[in-house]
Amino acid sequence: MSQKSRRTANKGKSTVSSNATNVGELPNTDLSLLTDGAVSEMSIHDIANCIFSRNKDPVIEKLVQLLVEKKVQGYCNCDNEKRSRSIVLSGLPEPPEQIRASEKQDELERSVSDILDILDVDCRPSEVFRMGRINEGRPRLVKLILPS
Repeated sequence: MSQKSRRTANKGKSTVSSNATNVGELPNTDLSLLTDGAVSEMSIHDIANCIFSRNKDPVIEKLVQLLVEKKVQGYCNCDNEKRSRSIVLSGLPEPPEQIRASEKQDELERSVSDILDILDVDCRPSEVFRMGRINEGRPRLVKLILPS
């Protein structure tokens, strides 16, 4: 092989290899960010900040900002709606420790049902549970969530 043909072949190899290293050295390329799995662990605000840092278009920035605000409002509305259907009861005695967990839950639901009957409430709660840690001095609070 002549010296000129070797130089031409080596020149082609060097440009290919230098391009490969340059592409690999780019920080946070889209592909590396998506395949790394880091995006799935990021919060909504972190993803929005990542988009803001990569994109300088003011229209897209405003749209992403509105999207984040709507998403946060959706969570707040759901929590407020559930809170509006919640009742917290205080003073219901704790069942004895030696009975099974299912029997404790049955007794709790029976006690709540008796209270709702006295108050003349026509619906059954969708959730009934005790909140907090067991304290020897006083019974835990009981939270019940009504269906509507």
